[in-house]
Amino acid sequence: MNKIELLFDGTTIINFPFIIKLFKRYLKSSIFISLFLTAICLSFYFMQEEVYWTSISFSDATEDKTDAGMKGLSMLMGDKKGGLRATDILNLRSSIDFNRKIAISITESEFFKKLRF
Repeated sequence: MNKIELLFDGTTIINFPFIIKLFKRYLKSSIFISLFLTAICLSFYFMQEEVYWTSISFSDATEDKTDAGMKGLSMLMGDKKGGLRATDILNLRSSIDFNRKIAISITESEFFKKLRF
């Protein structure tokens, strides 16, 4: 208890001269420990897996060109005529409702509980 009382002062709460004296005494150790902890934190940050990532791309999707794949995808999305164009499908990524439907279908999947976050 005596050692802890040396760190406290009656007027400034913390005994700054004593803390500076300790810092000078253990300068190498304090620098090494801070560098070591920084390296560990950086390694954890860069080694973590990516949790959320989205990418929607079409290699040769043009607005005038409609093929069986586009018609099938537009029928799947609920368009009966098959008239969805590539830009409509590409814009789905920014749609809140579409993202919400995808998130709900993912979280209701039986494999979602097995994922490691």
